[in-house]
Amino acid sequence: MSTNQQEESAWWRAEFLTHNPEPVSGKLWGMGAGGVEIKDRDTFFEGDPSYTPVPDGKARVVAFFEITDARAPDALVAELEQWCDGDIGVDLVGVASFEDTSWKTKWRDFFKHRSLSPRVIVGPPWEEFDAPEGGHKMLIEPGMAFGTGTHETTQVVATMLDEWLDANPTSRMLDVGCGSGILSMLAAQLGVSEVLGVDIDGEALENARHNLELNGLEDANITYETTPTAELTEQWPLVVANILAHILISLRDALVARCEPGGQLILSGLIEAQLGDIRRAFIEEAGLIEEDMHVRGEWYALRLTRPA
Repeated sequence: MSTNQQEESAWWRAEFLTHNPEPVSGKLWGMGAGGVEIKDRDTFFEGDPSYTPVPDGKARVVAFFEITDARAPDALVAELEQWCDGDIGVDLVGVASFEDTSWKTKWRDFFKHRSLSPRVIVGPPWEEFDAPEGGHKMLIEPGMAFGTGTHETTQVVATMLDEWLDANPTSRMLDVGCGSGILSMLAAQLGVSEVLGVDIDGEALENARHNLELNGLEDANITYETTPTAELTEQWPLVVANILAHILISLRDALVARCEPGGQLILSGLIEAQLGDIRRAFIEEAGLIEEDMHVRGEWYALRLTRPA
């Protein structure tokens, strides 16, 4: 791929297509992006003449990288191509120099408060908004972790979690792949007294801890750590994992083991084509029982019970 390098340009723009944009966004932040945009129906990009239509079931992710002495354009392209060649469900559309840096502030226009679940509304700290009647307000600072509540995959699992906790108060929860901590904080706001969030990305956990402070939850019993799920020894009555489908399958044994007998396992980050593989792994092979399914747009969440 040609980078068409221009010496006067310090910024480069990389464009991707993917089924699951939020984890891709988080990865790009971790790779050193100075800004990341997700362009789908949630961010109102329709009508922008600079973009061609997105294929069904996919979103466009655009990342901006500042070129320094340590990251030459050719090295950036090679790193991105190697990453996308790893069969991760991300297509690299192109990389080119980019002089218009209005994206540094314009992206804020797209991050508005919105309903995260029936009892929780989420938005950025620079915007004024009120909690729903009888519910809660959550502030999320975009950073090097995905999960701002703007994408359907987050909303569908948050709604399922909200509905379950409303009817079944639960004292403890494990949040696997916690990212920005949005589901951990939602659970705490809705009455879960002890939450452990785990993620392999230490920078994501720093963002999650910052979000705790934004919401006045720094004294809540919410712990974030990088301990792999398979190395945890406790069991929880409620386990939530909003990750890519192939990662959920690779973590199946650990997720089931962390769910106490009679407990609930909520899985999300799924599109319809992946439901068969998920059900085969968790229901047919691991013996869990499907209790509920939610869908928002093209995204699905499943609630499973581990037999007592």
